[in-house]
Amino acid sequence: MSWSAPGNHLSASVRIIVDDLGLSRVADAESVTSPDVNLIHALRERIRQRLRVPLPEPLVLCMSSAIYQRFANLEGQPGLTVERLSPRPFLRERLGCPLPVWLTDPLAVMLLALAGDHAATEGDPIDRILALIDPALAQCQDPRDCRPVF
Repeated sequence: MSWSAPGNHLSASVRIIVDDLGLSRVADAESVTSPDVNLIHALRERIRQRLRVPLPEPLVLCMSSAIYQRFANLEGQPGLTVERLSPRPFLRERLGCPLPVWLTDPLAVMLLALAGDHAATEGDPIDRILALIDPALAQCQDPRDCRPVF
């Protein structure tokens, strides 16, 4: 399973992937990890230049939401797409069913990490874990109403 965000990024000159959980598997993405003011300024100039003069290949950047805040004012510019990755859509696709509200992003990341990139099978770690969950808890939509049964 390739973990890249869906979306229409084919016509974008600049594609920013906001990924706080390390989900992105986009091969051509440039990782932006330093909050250094000089590096941020230089990157903002590269983005502006690419938006003014598009090249055949888009500039693809992957960064955390903390770093993205420095670029948020560019959102909405023609030629710029911003994709925010969340593990829930990946897990929902993997399981083929809606996820309960209480299944948080960090828990979804752990489940995806356990399963790896293998196809779902009877011995799939996610299936084994979900089989251990009480059915009432698995169906619970509001975390305040979820009470463990002992």
